[in-house]
Amino acid sequence: MRKQRHPVVPNSEGLLYGDIILSRELKTRDVPKKSQIEAVQKEHGYSRKEAYWSHAMLYIGSLHVIESQGWKSKGERNLGVRAIPITFYSDSHEILILRHKNLASNEDLRRSIVDYALKINAFGVRKYDFLTGVFAVFGKNRPAPPKQGRTNCSEFILECFAMAGLLLVEEYNEVLLGNAFFFPASLYKHGDFEKLRPKYFRYDDDGLPTSKWRQIIMYGVVMIVIAGLLFYFL
Repeated sequence: MRKQRHPVVPNSEGLLYGDIILSRELKTRDVPKKSQIEAVQKEHGYSRKEAYWSHAMLYIGSLHVIESQGWKSKGERNLGVRAIPITFYSDSHEILILRHKNLASNEDLRRSIVDYALKINAFGVRKYDFLTGVFAVFGKNRPAPPKQGRTNCSEFILECFAMAGLLLVEEYNEVLLGNAFFFPASLYKHGDFEKLRPKYFRYDDDGLPTSKWRQIIMYGVVMIVIAGLLFYFL
């Protein structure tokens, strides 16, 4: 009987709302797909390691993220800011968690950033900024500020942190003035973020999700019981 394939789901115990999720689409389990965004980021001076990540999202809790996306699949709503399950990416992308050092223990500030993002999504007026992408491809200098009502993935994250969290304000002002681009690589390179690898749910024999540590603990309990029985009878 063919073994059932379960979705790749990050363990929510290792995530905090207000975390940034970087992603890179995979060709196979360990091989990334070729990325035009990676090439553009390298052209703007980022290292191969920094430019590896091609998309940025904000974790809003309950295994959901909010993002500004420029591509859509059949049946999806308009391009731009949207909230979706993180499994939209985790099943086919490598992901990395960025956690701002000032936010890990500041629940109120994290909530403020998430609420700001959710309000933008609720009004549904923020579309994807394709023009900035064109500028980034054809020139290292930004000729104009972002168009009002439009944003891309990393600049949307930057806006949320600056406007609601009073973090990365200097970088956001540079973008608003049209003096700089802000990429997923910019977030990866920034010194204020801790980089964390996600943990994933595992599945038991009944197909129910369980964490890796729960599996280890259960295995340990079973081994202790077996050892006790052997000691008792032998």
